[in-house]
Amino acid sequence: MAGITNEIYERTVVLPITEEARNTARQLAARQPTSEKAEQVLLNTLAVSVVDNYLQMMDIPTDIAASYSRNAFVCLCSDVSDLVVTGLGRLECRPVTAQEQTCHVPVDVWGDRIGYTAVQMDEALEEAAILGFIPTVEAEEIPLHQFQPLRNLLRSLNQPREKVSPSVSATAQLTNLSQWLRNAFETGWQTLDSLVSTPQTNLAFGFRQFRKDGSSRGGKTIDLQTPQGNYSIILAVSLASSTESTSVSEESEIDIHVQVIPAMAQTSLPPGLQLMILDESGAIFEETQALSEDDFLLLQISGHPGEKFSIRVALGDISTTEDFVI
Repeated sequence: MAGITNEIYERTVVLPITEEARNTARQLAARQPTSEKAEQVLLNTLAVSVVDNYLQMMDIPTDIAASYSRNAFVCLCSDVSDLVVTGLGRLECRPVTAQEQTCHVPVDVWGDRIGYTAVQMDEALEEAAILGFIPTVEAEEIPLHQFQPLRNLLRSLNQPREKVSPSVSATAQLTNLSQWLRNAFETGWQTLDSLVSTPQTNLAFGFRQFRKDGSSRGGKTIDLQTPQGNYSIILAVSLASSTESTSVSEESEIDIHVQVIPAMAQTSLPPGLQLMILDESGAIFEETQALSEDDFLLLQISGHPGEKFSIRVALGDISTTEDFVI
């Protein structure tokens, strides 16, 4: 591997695959139900490890433990090979074989990514070549010649990034959830029963049962316009007071369920759709992401009157944020 130093800023970088990386990949692969899925997870995990090592060499901080690719359950449900780049987002690291002329990028990972790399491993799984970088994808098979030199990846990761993208929409209005218990909804919100005119089987069971005295359910339709298409979803919020009353005190604990479901014209959520709950400082408190064919996302929190939080729904670079006070 003597040529690494001279190759760092070229199109392709060759790196060794460490024994630790192979052991981690084998452990994750062993938890999969079929040999085909195990092979997929093995290669995905190794690709992520190689890119992680490269970025560490370039003094770019990463958080591999927070990556979906390190979660055995997520790996079971989806073909995912992401690497969290600290403060920037998820970089997808796709494995390719020596015989392949294209890189497969499943629809599941088209959103919520800051870019894509192609990683080619030798048959002995002892070394790998990072073939290049591409910032966005619009097809499942990307010809390898379309990948850009790795210096473009480094430039992309080192570019100053604003916390709020120009394509992000955010509500200026603070929605008061305590008013919902008195059936008073702000403009743009309505009761969930009036918004969902027919029974929605994709409302989570716990969410459907979240109805008692001192409870309320509201929702609104959100349109997300992305380069891949336009998606309409329903953001539903259900809350219940521990006092089972329409009036709350500072001591009252409010249980809050937040759910995203597809609008009536669609049967599933777009893969990669994120649902996040942010605390008052803007830090992510809870988050989840739609996989292929998911028809709902659900998060649950609790709080007290006067506390503030935000709900963010994001698909790729497009997001919308709703601000709330309990």
